[in-house]
Amino acid sequence: MNTLLFGGTDLAERIERVEMQLITAATEAARRRVGADAFVIVKPQS
Repeated sequence: MNTLLFGGTDLAERIERVEMQLITAATEAARRRVGADAFVIVKPQS
């Protein structure tokens, strides 16, 4: 059986992008809440 778990690489890429946005938003919210410096390393979009 040679089927993809997701609907293909396009869908997987969209999921990864949204996950990155969620992590970035959560990091920014935590930074604002505690008033500390924070950073997120992101992969440039191609």
